Amino acid sequence: METLLTNRRIFRAAPDRQFAMKTLVVAAFSLLCAGCNEAPVNCRGEVAAAFERLSTSGQPYRKETVIVGGDHQPFHETSEFLPPDRMRQITNNGIPGDGTVEIIRVGARAWSNEKEGWLEWGPGLRS
Repeated sequence: METLLTNRRIFRAAPDRQFAMKTLVVAAFSLLCAGCNEAPVNCRGEVAAAFERLSTSGQPYRKETVIVGGDHQPFHETSEFLPPDRMRQITNNGIPGDGTVEIIRVGARAWSNEKEGWLEWGPGLRS
């Protein structure tokens, strides 16, 4: 009986952790925008400059995005960058059965892994 109660607590804690992570992301974004003296629309240059500094720093970085649409399906995207020319991106649109899509770029070459497996992109899709 104790194991059953312990398992329930573990499963019950998972949604609380997800809520805490979403709250943390919203709080971090709010703090970033709070540094702007004007409306958030005017922060575009500051955000673009910050990403430019990241991409030219030579240091790897990771970006995680979660967007919940009107139908409450969460879109998840994780992008990992290894400057100057490597990127990995994993997306999941939240629709059951669609699965995830993974894209890898190394220099001028790019590959994607969808339902049919890994495929190299043609030159027109790489840019």
